Amino acid sequence: MTFSTSPEVLARVNELKNFSNLDISVLGHCAHDMMLRMFGRARVHIGISASDAISTSMLESLALGAFPIQTDTSCCTEWIKDGKSGFIVPHNDVDVIADRLRRALKDDTLVDDASAINWATAKARLDSDKLKLQAIGLYDTIFANIEQTTTVS
Repeated sequence: MTFSTSPEVLARVNELKNFSNLDISVLGHCAHDMMLRMFGRARVHIGISASDAISTSMLESLALGAFPIQTDTSCCTEWIKDGKSGFIVPHNDVDVIADRLRRALKDDTLVDDASAINWATAKARLDSDKLKLQAIGLYDTIFANIEQTTTVS
């Protein structure tokens, strides 16, 4: 499955689909619940970007069992243990990306083990009650700093 593709990427995806036995779908705009269903069926999620922060689609696919192959962008190493729960790749090295994809497609034990690790990570780090408390703590800190600045001026 691929989305947010340029015409050049779309052409390469179609070549790959015609050349191999891989089940590759190219999606245009689709509903969020459709994307989540696709992530739940996917073996691998590849997120390649030179400047993206933590990718929401990477987090969603990670939680739903797809093996992440992600560029080392902001916070990525907080979520993925390279070589164990996913692969962290450079955005500009096609050979490395292709190698990691081959490994993920061939190594069932790696992908299955990563799925269990990633589910535990998602449960621990995306728990809405914990996130709510963290957000309240951040706002308390911000407001305390504003009050200090206001009373000092």
